[in-house]
Amino acid sequence: MKYKLQTLLVMTIFGLLLGACAPQTPTSSPTTPVDTSYPAGGFPSPTDVTYPIETPTAEPTAIPTQTETTPAPSVGLPIYDLHMFADGSGWAFDMYHHALYHTSDGGLSWTTVYPEPGDTLESQNVDGFFLDGNTAWLSLSDFATESSSILHTTDAGATWAESPQSFLGGSLFFLDSNTGFMLSRLGAGAGSEWVALYATTDAGQTWEQRFTHTPGGEDPSLPAGGIKSGFSFLDPLNGWMTGSEPVNDFVYLYRTTDGGVTWAHQPCDIADADPDAMYNSLPPIFVSATEGFLPLQTFLTDGTPQSILCKTTDGGQTWQSASSAPVQGYVYDFTDAQHGWILGEAALFRTSDGAMTWQDLSSALPVGYTALSLDFVDADNGWLLVYDSSSESFDHNLLYYSRNGGQTWTQLDARMAD
Repeated sequence: MKYKLQTLLVMTIFGLLLGACAPQTPTSSPTTPVDTSYPAGGFPSPTDVTYPIETPTAEPTAIPTQTETTPAPSVGLPIYDLHMFADGSGWAFDMYHHALYHTSDGGLSWTTVYPEPGDTLESQNVDGFFLDGNTAWLSLSDFATESSSILHTTDAGATWAESPQSFLGGSLFFLDSNTGFMLSRLGAGAGSEWVALYATTDAGQTWEQRFTHTPGGEDPSLPAGGIKSGFSFLDPLNGWMTGSEPVNDFVYLYRTTDGGVTWAHQPCDIADADPDAMYNSLPPIFVSATEGFLPLQTFLTDGTPQSILCKTTDGGQTWQSASSAPVQGYVYDFTDAQHGWILGEAALFRTSDGAMTWQDLSSALPVGYTALSLDFVDADNGWLLVYDSSSESFDHNLLYYSRNGGQTWTQLDARMAD
């Protein structure tokens, strides 16, 4: 998956800067609001629409009854990450973002929906965002021409509308079917990374540049210093940029209140913070208009793995640490204000009280496999993707399903449909 690999590159650079800290492989999956549309005239104020829009309660598509002893499929799946929805639909890239797959039956069968047979994405830098089981965007960047194309589907990938752009694409984040943002990475070096932020109100057909760095130029309100891990928005005006900088006891968190034009640093009040600790912040996950979680991968001098969760109850105006868990997570998933999960390579922790305490569910993970991706759609139902720890291939991964919040997992006889 390109996004995961980009995050791995971020963490590798950060690890080198930290010296003794081992690089990790993080990622984050923001809670995705459902579709609501804005007028074409532009961004409204936050009072016009409350974000994020709550996802309607729905039971996942019925999964065929299977036992815990279901044998592994003779040929596993090439999927590398998961973006699942409560109706059983979902999306996944392969490891290198050379192909995009879709499921409509709870992950039992996967169909290639991009590119067309015979085409390839190997020369493209690809990012994606998945609003629901039907609606998705792809950003395809061509570094040779410093241009990109934004692809958009509303029919689960059966057809795609393409909008060429005269700038490099990047990471995508959409609030609804029309309103979205894109972070373009312009270059990195010596602990700095230059980026540009664009916004759209017409589903990605046209984009307005809201912010940009000029490599070697004057530092604007969002510093070039620091490696950016990602971004998220609560509504059309309020957003956050996260990342890492090799500075002790410093949380890299910058907020915009004008749609990305200007930025200001925000602290997270960490109780009993280690003054020698360093942090890699990941994009906030908002579960309502007021409540959200900010994951911090924590690097301690003794190498102890730790994740700290900062929490907001006022729409991101202030952040306070809620708790820590003894895991260096790379997937942080929240379905509501109470239920969340942290996934590491061989560790899984769950909270049922808003990240105040964590339950260790690591012993429930499939033995002999390394976890790749996790996605829950409510407090009980979720999917887990793993690969054989003894294998060098990510083309034969296995898919598991839980009906009880990750306490037990059942292997699905998941296969490619084409």
